[in-house]
Amino acid sequence: MARKRNGEQPGYGRILDAWVPPEGAGEAIGCFATTFTFQPAFFETECLGRMLQLESDPDTNSALYFIEREESMARLVSASVVVDQVHARGSRSLRWDLIPFRSERGILHAKLSILLWQHVARLIVSSANLTEPGYRRNLEVFTVWDFHREGRVPAALFGQATEFASEILTHCRSRNPAGSPAVDRSVSFLAEAGRQVARWLPADTPMPRFRSALVALTPRSGSVFEQVQSLWPGGSPAISLHVLSPFFDNGVENLPARAVWSLLRQRGDVGVFYSVAAEPIGASGQLQVHAPSTLRDSQPDGREGRAHVMFDRIRDLGGRALHAKSLWMQDESRFLHLIGSSNFTAAGLGLSNGGRRNWELNVTSWAKQDEDAECRRRNAAWPRRDDDHPIEPAKDSWQPLPALEDEGEGSLAILPRWCGSAVYFLATGGRAALELNFVGDVPLEWSIHDESGNRILLDHAGWCSAKSPSKIEIAWPESRPPTEILIRMPELPAEVHWPVEVRAFADLPPPQELRDLTLEQLLEILTSALPLHRCLQKLARRESAESDARSPALMLDPLRRFSRETHLLERTRRFSLAMAGLKRRLERPISSEEFLQWRLYGPIGVAKVAAAILKEAGSDGEKAFLLGELALELSQVQPANEMGCLSRARVREAIGGLIAEFRKQAEPLLAATDPALKGYVEHALETARS
Repeated sequence: MARKRNGEQPGYGRILDAWVPPEGAGEAIGCFATTFTFQPAFFETECLGRMLQLESDPDTNSALYFIEREESMARLVSASVVVDQVHARGSRSLRWDLIPFRSERGILHAKLSILLWQHVARLIVSSANLTEPGYRRNLEVFTVWDFHREGRVPAALFGQATEFASEILTHCRSRNPAGSPAVDRSVSFLAEAGRQVARWLPADTPMPRFRSALVALTPRSGSVFEQVQSLWPGGSPAISLHVLSPFFDNGVENLPARAVWSLLRQRGDVGVFYSVAAEPIGASGQLQVHAPSTLRDSQPDGREGRAHVMFDRIRDLGGRALHAKSLWMQDESRFLHLIGSSNFTAAGLGLSNGGRRNWELNVTSWAKQDEDAECRRRNAAWPRRDDDHPIEPAKDSWQPLPALEDEGEGSLAILPRWCGSAVYFLATGGRAALELNFVGDVPLEWSIHDESGNRILLDHAGWCSAKSPSKIEIAWPESRPPTEILIRMPELPAEVHWPVEVRAFADLPPPQELRDLTLEQLLEILTSALPLHRCLQKLARRESAESDARSPALMLDPLRRFSRETHLLERTRRFSLAMAGLKRRLERPISSEEFLQWRLYGPIGVAKVAAAILKEAGSDGEKAFLLGELALELSQVQPANEMGCLSRARVREAIGGLIAEFRKQAEPLLAATDPALKGYVEHALETARS
């Protein structure tokens, strides 16, 4: 569970705290998550913001927040969320991927988060969707494991999580045979996370006395009850089982209520206890029980008087909506505790024969009852029982909550099967475009619109005139890339949201505030030890103060450092300091190819400095001299060679490509340059190349 705070009830914690890196975790590498309902803005600002340790507040200074987020996310190998198709929608940053999960037989209901920093991997399994209600208002249940070199949690547990995540991505890929860069990035991240944990923890890490395993529900798995039964540690079946669920099946036949008895002894006294929410009905003395009446009479035939069904009213929800799901089995000496995403429904437990079957993820833990510290901790996490106002099954009213969990949005139109991936990319010449992939039979009437819905990007007639390709490119004229496009069809009750993914993060335009940095500003940023967003904030304040003081002599002037009043070599001192800062940046561990491109070609990268030199330096000789100095500094970079990061050879190879570009840019500048300066620059470029 999350770390306990002062005054916090034992067994309770804040799930958002689980996204905060532990001490010594190092820089963030990436994350992968799954959810049913979803709020992109909440995930981006609250979850990713904590994982990346962002300082800026998007509500008070959105510009600084965007800049800080851009640089921090450029370091990630991947950040992705797989969302059930009904809720895969909403505006977001294209720096992280939103992958719709599309299935006809059940929903994606699992709540899994895999977080990876340089020195720690974290696994979160919960009942909470990635929404503000799920993380802040509902009564949920969650558990957290950390994997690192000194850890004792078996690597096999992490392997079970990545295997489940990989199966989800395989399903997503099967619905999109044309390919998906977002899925590819997620697969690569999971593989890297698995390799990291395998390096930290040997495969034969001894299992602690308190044992755990994941219980995943997929089309290929057994039911949740079958898996729990196989994990039960006792020599004979359990004698009691406690059920906590906000949602139940409300039909004539309640399959879970009948099947649950298979987990208990078939002879002697046994009991099933349901912990349910209930509220008074006015002054009638009755309770409105949020559960179906079929639970009352669900005892197996022939066991009257020996198989007992009992109900515990949950005490003091404090205005919170019950959303936790849990099972507790025990006998005289052992217990087994299961928490996760599975409601007490046939679809959530995998009990439907040929019917709906969700994708779920739970975790089960078991131990002896005498291991009382862990047993007490888990008992404390179970909602307290209200003994003062007990449920009277024959007297009270029974009305379950609708098992949709989506606040009435179950009728939203879903992405049609013929829609594959929509990919934003930069074509030849830097032209922005969308690649739309179509799968199978395409209907006759449809149109695809931009995010506003005001402009048609493509319709059936236009697609036919292009000879009905399975892949078509559409020019995107706006500077801001789309995060989703809209589909309209006559037979659909509403327009459908089609999430857009990006081919490569290098294709994304930088934030407006970073697009036109002057050479002076770049040198200031590279010289400073402050993070980018704080350095820009400092520059903005200084420029504002200088402007208010109306002191032209103190105002930032990109050409001031290169005026005619000072000798060239003296004027390079500040440039040399900035190059040393740039060198230090390149010598830090680089986690991914995308981050390497950010360092070299991003808005404060090496290529940007070279472009500013060519634009702002005074003479051709000056430009050539500075390019030579830049190349020489790059040639002395000694890249880090840490596990899980790009190799030293790959970084040097990329730097070598830039040095070759600088040589080509300097050649025409040296034609009419002073011979001594020309000789120095040529020597510097030759030394850098070797």
